[in-house]
Order: sequence, then structure tokens, then C-alpha cells
Amino acid sequence: MLKVFFRRLQHCNDVASSINQASIAQLHQLKAQLAEQMGKPVGLHTMGFPAAISTLGIIVSFALPQLWLGYGVLAALNQPAERVFVWVTLVALFFAGINGLTVFMIGKGSMRALWLHLALAVISLVLTIVWLASVLAGANSPGIDLVAVLLSVAMLLLSGGCILSAAFYKMLLFALHNRAWRQLIRQTRKAHILR
Repeated sequence: MLKVFFRRLQHCNDVASSINQASIAQLHQLKAQLAEQMGKPVGLHTMGFPAAISTLGIIVSFALPQLWLGYGVLAALNQPAERVFVWVTLVALFFAGINGLTVFMIGKGSMRALWLHLALAVISLVLTIVWLASVLAGANSPGIDLVAVLLSVAMLLLSGGCILSAAFYKMLLFALHNRAWRQLIRQTRKAHILR
């Protein structure tokens, strides 16, 4: 399954780099190829649901351990525990903002944004694993809750399932198709202006 995912990812990277350097005729050809690879032109992938669900999973799985992490960081910095709410709020808003921008840019056909999305998923995964290990080790600190950890793991599995799905790949193809279309419009306008 991972082999297929990385093959799809490589294909999307190749298409993205060829869009930037393609002529008008090549852009027409790329658009046609991407439309053929997508299959049905309308579906959940055209509305970005796979990326939205994946992002929701990443945000929730990252947000759940923030209370535990906040208490730990504040204790290490010799700060009062009452400031944990400020920690949780600021970190959650920052992380959600980055994820929102990332999903927007994925919708525009940016492969860098896709890589950032995957990096954010890995960050959430690592944090959840450390939190789970702390719970299983029997740590007795604020923010330790087995049910919340299991919910975090479930949200990561949901996110991972979306990322590895065919619908996510078709969504990327759709985003690249639209990016090629925008590039084609820009180049066509430029050619008309130069005449």
C-alpha cells in the first residue's frame, strides 16, 4: 500500500513540475491526461473531502495531547500550571492555522503543501506515540487519559486512511488538473497580449 502511495506521490510531483514548464499544447495534453486518470469528473475528490477529513484527523490528534504536553512544558520552564490554558489555545490555533493554509494550498495544486501536510501528520503521530507510551508506562501527570489517547490514535488512523486512499489521489489529480488549467489560461492571455 505504501509503495502505491509513493508511486502516486511521485507521479503528482512529476506532473506539478511539468506544469510549470509546459507550452500551451503540452498543457492541453496534461489536462486531458489528468482528466482521464481522474475518471469521474465530479465526486467527493472534487470538493476536497479527503484532504479536509485528513486535516481534521491531524488537528484533533495533535490537539488532544496538548493539555498533557502543556503541563510538562510549563513545569520544565518553572511556569505556573494555571498558564496551561494559554499554552493549549495558542498551540492549537497556530497548528490549526498552518493546517488550514496547507489544505488551501493543496487545493491549488501545490505539492510543497502536500509534503507539509504529510510532515504535520508525522508530527501528530510522534506526539501521539509519546503520549501513548506515557499512558502505558503509568505516568501520573495531568492530561493523562487512556480514552483521549485512543481517540487520538483513531483520528490518526482516519487521517492515514484518507491519505492512502484512491479518493485522495484523485483529489490531487483534480487539483493538478485545475492548476494546469489556470496555467493554460495565463499563457493563452499572454499569447493574445503579445499579438
